[in-house]
Amino acid sequence: MEILTVVMRKTLNSGLVCNATWDENAVACWPAVPAGDRLSFPCSEVMRYGYRVDSLDLKGIVSRNCSQNGTWGPTNQTDYNACLESLDENLT
Repeated sequence: MEILTVVMRKTLNSGLVCNATWDENAVACWPAVPAGDRLSFPCSEVMRYGYRVDSLDLKGIVSRNCSQNGTWGPTNQTDYNACLESLDENLT
């Protein structure tokens, strides 16, 4: 995942960070980021690694927030709703 590689090379300032972690569905590994950052990736980049969807035209963005206190929040979940809607449209 080219985008993820670029983000992983980003130098973290000393201070609070959200640690690198797999999301709750084990679809994507999110890199460590400074507190307060929001990561977003196209569904087509994230979903193709967890599912066999290479030939589908997935639209939408998957995102995750790193709160100011250095925890993935507010619910420690990744929002895949836009990806799932796009996947459903492609399969029907």
